Order: sequence, then C-alpha cells, then structure tokens
Amino acid sequence: MDLFEAFGTCFRKYAVFSGRARRSEYWLFCLANILLAIVLSLLTLVLTKVSQTAVMVAYGLSCLFSLVMFLPGLAVMVRRLHDTDHSGAAVLLLFVPLVGPIILLVWYCRDGTPGPNRYGESPKLPPERPKTPEPPAAEEPGSGAAVSLVKPPAAEPGDKTQPLTPPPPQPRLLVDCVEGGDKGAHAEGKLVYVGRDAALCQLVLQHSPSVSRSHCMIHLNEGRIELMDLNSRNGTYLADGTRLPPNQTVVIANGSKLLLGSRDTAVFIGVAQ
Repeated sequence: MDLFEAFGTCFRKYAVFSGRARRSEYWLFCLANILLAIVLSLLTLVLTKVSQTAVMVAYGLSCLFSLVMFLPGLAVMVRRLHDTDHSGAAVLLLFVPLVGPIILLVWYCRDGTPGPNRYGESPKLPPERPKTPEPPAAEEPGSGAAVSLVKPPAAEPGDKTQPLTPPPPQPRLLVDCVEGGDKGAHAEGKLVYVGRDAALCQLVLQHSPSVSRSHCMIHLNEGRIELMDLNSRNGTYLADGTRLPPNQTVVIANGSKLLLGSRDTAVFIGVAQ
C-alpha cells in the first residue's frame, strides 16, 4: 500500500469504525496528514507577508483541514486497534498522561493478529473467492454443431482396466467439549475456532462465560496440530496448567486436553481420517 492508496482508503472509510486496518494504512495516513499540515503552515507563513485578510483565510483553511481529518483519523485509529485484537475503546488511553500514548504507540507498531480475529478477516489476506466454472453454451438447433450420441464401449469380460477409485479421506480435527456448561459440543475440520460467538467460531461455547467471543484457533497443518490463543481474556491452558502465550502458534500432541477461561471448561482435541 502506497501513500495515496492509504489516504484514499481512509477517506473511503470516512466514518467506518468496524473492521481492521493494517500498519501501512495507519502510518501512511498519518504521514499524509503531516505533509498536508506542513504545506498549510508554509502557506500561512507566506500569506503573513501579503495582508491580514490572507492570514485569516490561511488560518481558516487550517481549522477546516483539522475538522475534515478528525473523523477518518479517529476511524483508522480504531480499526488499527481492531487489527491487534484490542477494543476500539482503548483509544481513550490518549487522555491518560504519558503512559496512555506510549501503550497506544506500542500497539500501533505491532503486527496485526494473523488470520481472522473477533473484528473480522485479516486485511493482509483477503478471502479468496472460488472461481465457478461457466456452464457450456447450449447448441441451438440447426447450428450445424455435431452432437455425439456414441456411448463409450462397455467393459469386456476379462478386461483388467481398474475402475477409478475415490481419493482417500483427508485427516480432520475432532474438537469436543468434555467439561463445562457446553459439554457435548462438537466441531470438526481442518481449522476450528473456539469461542462464544457463533458468527466467528465453529465450536460454540455459549454457556461458558469465562470463554472469550473468539478464544482460540486450532489448525491441522501438514499433520501437526497448531494451537493459538487469540488474546483471550482469561487465557488458554494445557492440561498441566501451563498458560499459552497469546497470538503465538504452539504445536500440541494428538489427544491433548485444553482448559479454557477459568479452567472449568475443557476441550479434547483429536485427529481422524
């Protein structure tokens, strides 16, 4: 993303506070604001030598510029926080002397959450839409196109040609809730999100208040079971009580048991063919 693209993107999302914004979008928009502010300051300095009226016009343009840029600036700040899986309300840290702006600066410099999080898909990896094959054009009567009515020859006795066999089944994750208010909940697939939000997760634990909306992600990647805590509020723990670091991929063994939130909710992870 270049400077003009970032500036245009933020203006197209003028007052959009939902979704996510990657680092380049936020910092290039800040750079564009700084450059425009410098241009307006130089214009004001030049007009001070012309007349008092020109100075007032320049100051008016500066005030108008600040008003116009306020909403898109605030919106991209919130979307940048969403990209790091923090609530947009954290922008209020700006009013905490010294410490608040430093915390926000660290979050704005961090890379976004890999893959989807509770605020949407990653802006770095837009979801690919499968290409649907176009149906073949129907032949009109009398067009002269030849239509083959010949059936393939039937297999003769003793023919050793092997029939086509279906591909072997692919391994998949089996994730079951074995303890807690949602005991018996089940999900399976190559990628399983666990949490309370049915719109974001495959394994939905709506009766487990200590579990976050989007709590953790389990991925079957080339035979390995990869687990990532999605910066959950109450944490993800192994069976021995070890708390997993947030937003970091950890490889776990087949048949592992995880404790979620306040540890009263447990899920069992296995692999099936």
